[in-house]
Amino acid sequence: MKPFRIYRNLHKNCFSIQMYNTEKKGYRLLRHAQDILLTNVKTYVSESGRQRTIKEKQKCVHAFIECERFVEFDNISYLLNDNMKELTYNPYKQDCFTVEGQPFIHAEQVVLISTPKPKALIFSK
Repeated sequence: MKPFRIYRNLHKNCFSIQMYNTEKKGYRLLRHAQDILLTNVKTYVSESGRQRTIKEKQKCVHAFIECERFVEFDNISYLLNDNMKELTYNPYKQDCFTVEGQPFIHAEQVVLISTPKPKALIFSK
C-alpha cells in the first residue's frame, strides 16, 4: 500500500490528506484535517515544483509529508510536550524539510497542528 500524503493547505488553514487511488493511478484528496498524529513519517520535495515556486514567487503544492497511518484528533494538546522539535520547510531557503537546521530524514511519530499557527512537531527520541 502506498503511503498517505499530507500537505499544508494555505487556503483553508488546515492540512489536506491524499490517498493513492489505483483506479485513477494517482493521489487524490481524501479529506481535510486540523490536528493529526502521523506514524512512520518521511518527507518528499519535488525539486521542479520548488524551482517553479521560487521562479513565480507563488506557492504551489510540491512538498509532502508521507506516512503509513494517521489519526485525527479534536484536541491534540495533551500529546504536546517541551521535548518535541519543530519540523520546518521553506522553499526559498532550503531544499528539504529540516529540524533545528538539520535535514529531516525519518521519524516514528509526528504531530500536525493547524491552530493557532500550523506546524509539525516531532516526538523527541
